[in-house]
Amino acid sequence: VTERDIIGTLEGFHRQHGSDRTFNIILSGPFPRPDKKESAIHLWYPSEREIKHGDIVVLEMTTVYGGYWNQLVRAVSVGRENRELSLFHQACLKTLKTGVDAMRPGVQTSEFVTTMDQCAKKLGYRLNTPVGHYVGLDLVETRVNPEIELILKSGASAIVHPILSSTNGDILFWGQTY
Repeated sequence: VTERDIIGTLEGFHRQHGSDRTFNIILSGPFPRPDKKESAIHLWYPSEREIKHGDIVVLEMTTVYGGYWNQLVRAVSVGRENRELSLFHQACLKTLKTGVDAMRPGVQTSEFVTTMDQCAKKLGYRLNTPVGHYVGLDLVETRVNPEIELILKSGASAIVHPILSSTNGDILFWGQTY
């Protein structure tokens, strides 16, 4: 299976289920990246690269339904567990949960991003920005960053995907639309 096969299947599924538009990007290969020139956040358009046993596949799966954007960001190991990816994944999930638990109407963006930053530090990672983006009729209405003073209101829609980096320079992100 190639990256192009995976994205083609994903986009076909989106369209068969009523998607108006899609924006799907992918990265595949070893993790951690041996050359450190690319990380697990440098997703791009699909290539003819064949997915191999032991690779990871990172997908940013984005679709528009009824004019509104939503997104999932996921990383999976192919054929066997990748222990380093698993540890990173757990840190991403804990950081994400901490931020989402702090999100509620009346809370300023910088407040819940700060709680995510503190969580990541406790886990031994660094939180990079953007942490996500507010969405609606546009995929990026504004970024979710610590300097954003936007106050959450009921009905707001945001893609929250913390980007974590380890002390050795590896990077991973994971998240979805809320």
